[in-house]
Amino acid sequence: MVIAVAVIALIVAVRSSSPDDVAAETPSTYTETMTETATVEPTTESTTITPEEEALDSLQSQREASLSGLDLDSRWVAVLSAKYDGVSDPLQQTSSGSHTWYLPDIVELNDSLVEQMDSQGVSTLVLLATDFGRDTNSNSNEIWMTIADPGGLYSSEDVTSWCESQFPGQSGEELLNSCLPRQLRP
Repeated sequence: MVIAVAVIALIVAVRSSSPDDVAAETPSTYTETMTETATVEPTTESTTITPEEEALDSLQSQREASLSGLDLDSRWVAVLSAKYDGVSDPLQQTSSGSHTWYLPDIVELNDSLVEQMDSQGVSTLVLLATDFGRDTNSNSNEIWMTIADPGGLYSSEDVTSWCESQFPGQSGEELLNSCLPRQLRP
């Protein structure tokens, strides 16, 4: 008897409700309503890139570009800079006057050298010391090199003469620290 009364009450309720009321009770509408109220606003995370990360990205980008056209054909080139993060160079100073070089300082020097060489029409490469030749330094995989490839250099002496013209007033160890003859070999 209780069941019969419940069924009759349900039938009366459905018949007395309007079509809009019935539509409001359908599962699809109910789901949409729940979805709207359950929407959570996404949070925005700001990623801060440190100067060191930015410098490393810059060096890696330039290296990738240099590797794409690199031909290890034993030609003579001039290494204008060879530095790793944290190296102390008593013969050269960063723009802040320090003798300790960090990645942002290396990028600043590299960019300056590339600009200087570009203005003379000299090709440059940015490589790691391990990208060519046999380097036995324990930090070789971290040494960033800026290399000038002016062409027409057929010996170490040719490179040294070219270096003397690029860095007048330097000689001996100071010149070799600014411009070192090297061959691009496997």
